[in-house]
Amino acid sequence: MSQIIKAFTGIFFLMMLMLLGCGIVSAQMSSVYARDYKSAVITELEDSGCNQFVIESCMEQAKKDGYGLDIRVLEKDGARMAEVTLEYDYRLPFLNYTGRYQLKGYAI
Repeated sequence: MSQIIKAFTGIFFLMMLMLLGCGIVSAQMSSVYARDYKSAVITELEDSGCNQFVIESCMEQAKKDGYGLDIRVLEKDGARMAEVTLEYDYRLPFLNYTGRYQLKGYAI
C-alpha cells in the first residue's frame, strides 16, 4: 500500500515539474521571438533610412502582433537615427506570473 502512495506522489511531482518546465520553455521562446522581431524592425528601419511611412507601418504591425513598439527618431547634423523600444509579455502560466519587459535597440 505504501508503494502505491509513493508511486502516485512521485508521478504527481513529475507532472508538476514537467508543466513548469514547459512553461519556462514557452516563456523563453516568447522572449526569443521578441528579440528577433526587434532585430527585424531595426533592419527595416535601417534599410529605409528611418522613413516615416515605414515607422508607422512597423508600429501598426507590432500592435497586430501583440507587441508594444515605440520608435523615436533623433536627428543630429543631418543624420537620422531611431531608438526602438519593444515591449512584450513574459508569461509563466503554471506559476500565474506575467511580466512586461522591454528591449531597446538603435537603427542608424
